[in-house]
Amino acid sequence: MLPIKLVALPIVLMLAVGCDSKKDTSPKKDAASKAASEQAETDKRIAARKEKRLAEEKAKKDEEAAVVAKVEALCVLPEALPKNLEKGCEAVSAAHDGFMLRNFADNAATIEKWNAGKTMQLGMTSAQCTKAGSIEVAACQANALSKAPVELKKQLPAFLRTCIDKFGTPAAGDTPAAPKPK
Repeated sequence: MLPIKLVALPIVLMLAVGCDSKKDTSPKKDAASKAASEQAETDKRIAARKEKRLAEEKAKKDEEAAVVAKVEALCVLPEALPKNLEKGCEAVSAAHDGFMLRNFADNAATIEKWNAGKTMQLGMTSAQCTKAGSIEVAACQANALSKAPVELKKQLPAFLRTCIDKFGTPAAGDTPAAPKPK
């Protein structure tokens, strides 16, 4: 009989070699690891896109707020008010024409189109001014349109509306009803 030590030694060696402590490189673990890393990369890309989108939205809101602030700053009363509503509305029409000619001077097609239809447009501007019925509204609109920089050339309706909101009187149907007593 062989001594137990001689028989046990090869068995221990075979077990030691069979139980390698290196990573298991089975296909299942490789696929899971690859899928996890791909998911992590996808999550990073999604987070980056979300962050970029949020930054763009914030920039757009900030830009819109800046435009509104510029419009508000221009929609003020001048030092001298017109003598009557008719003169004020004439000034608004003249300022509207000047606004269009000044701000669209670089676009010949737009100026040509404006000149062709400005009689009707200026008539509507004058009618809207008269309908507002306020010398202050007319003065505000003329002031804003005459001082508006080129960067605000698309804000014509905002100038007109802001002056009406600031200095116009609400229509009879626009006043809120008084609360009923309890």
